[in-house]
Amino acid sequence: MDGMLSQEEINALLGSMEEESAADSGSDASASPDQGAPGADALTADEADALGEIANISMGTAATRCQYWSITEWISPHRR
Repeated sequence: MDGMLSQEEINALLGSMEEESAADSGSDASASPDQGAPGADALTADEADALGEIANISMGTAATRCQYWSITEWISPHRR
């Protein structure tokens, strides 16, 4: 044997993984009964847009700060 799996072995492994995930997904539904109805806490389009804008601003600020730190460390690593 050269350490390679045959196609039949691969199919058998994938089949057993699908059976396990199907069994797991059935038990996850009852694991947390206090979650409420699906979609009860869904965001409106305006709320999702506002959160997206906040995330964009935050990421831009973080990127600017990281760039500043990398430049100042490159120019003067001992200047603190």
